Amino acid sequence: MFDRGGGGLASGSYEIVDALRVLCRLPDGRKGNLEPHRIAAVETAEALAFSASIDEYIERHRDDKYTEDCAKLAIAKAILEAENSSDIFVSHRRPAANGFNTTGGSWLASYLRDVSRGFSARDLPEAFQNVTVVNFNYDRCFEHYAYHWLQSVYRIEAIEAAEIVSGFQVYHPYGKLGPLEWQDPHGIPYGAGVDTRRLLTISKRIRTYSEAKEPETGIEVVKERLGAARNVVFLGFGFHQQNLNLLRVDESRQSAAWCFATTKGISKPSWEVYKSRIRETLSVAPHRDLYAADIDGNCEDFWAEYSTVLTA
Repeated sequence: MFDRGGGGLASGSYEIVDALRVLCRLPDGRKGNLEPHRIAAVETAEALAFSASIDEYIERHRDDKYTEDCAKLAIAKAILEAENSSDIFVSHRRPAANGFNTTGGSWLASYLRDVSRGFSARDLPEAFQNVTVVNFNYDRCFEHYAYHWLQSVYRIEAIEAAEIVSGFQVYHPYGKLGPLEWQDPHGIPYGAGVDTRRLLTISKRIRTYSEAKEPETGIEVVKERLGAARNVVFLGFGFHQQNLNLLRVDESRQSAAWCFATTKGISKPSWEVYKSRIRETLSVAPHRDLYAADIDGNCEDFWAEYSTVLTA
């Protein structure tokens, strides 16, 4: 973070400062004015202590380009670092066979195991064809983990695992860091190091709420699939109104889905409000039952309780 006097970097990231210098560069290559970004960076850092999330803060200042630039660069750096420090990070020094040993009890490992039960390697694409994943975060945990899990459990080659995972229906309404290196020759490895060029590339892929509504995000496909779904599962979801608005199913095709949810950390009065919001999002008739189950636990607790119901 810049100090308020503008004398230097009091704390924070030199990579982000370098990225901002690139953004400010004039068309003729000369150094531009960094001051508006400096002010926005200081104000954003101070205000985040009073905001529910950085996404919400960006939306409040959606007409302020300087705030948006600073916030998107910060998101890019934070997610790269979170991927790098996660249990499922893989490198030459830490191959998947070793690094994944601690994740066998995770909900994602259980999910992949249960959904693919009874399928041979040849038939794996069929196991996931009726599943749609909507990730409101920017990370690539689901895709990355599935890619390595398939190689380990089914003993298939990396190229085959990549082809299977590339067929998954996974959507990131707010964008993501970018394709992984096995998805695109120019992709960004999971947990890759932070540098100026990479931060600039990633920040252009982070979307605000307004940008998330654009057709190229695939949000219209998501809403179609949501309207046709048999089961809708909310895992670790915040039920923010703007996110539910993005998912709103057209009233002409009311959903007949059963809903499941984790509600850890959500008060009972809040959950009653959120249930009403979900009903509106799915355009469910008031007289129809909607909620199959909710559990005051985490994703592992939920999957242990309802995996059989959801995979039957």
